[in-house]
Amino acid sequence: MIATLTLVVCLSSAPTNCELKEVEIDALLCFYGSRNVAEEELPEGYKLQSVRCVPHFAWAQHDNAPTG
Repeated sequence: MIATLTLVVCLSSAPTNCELKEVEIDALLCFYGSRNVAEEELPEGYKLQSVRCVPHFAWAQHDNAPTG
């Protein structure tokens, strides 16, 4: 299973100037090592504001996926 790791990164010199960055990684790595992955994905001159991990469920990719 894969997951999307969503990062909010802000410039170190201008903390109100932030960007959203998304990376698809293995779901286990996302949940158990997300902080390490986030730091690897952090561009130089930025600081990490927040990290969020969202799994991709296999049934959500099919036409017969549950709704609601």
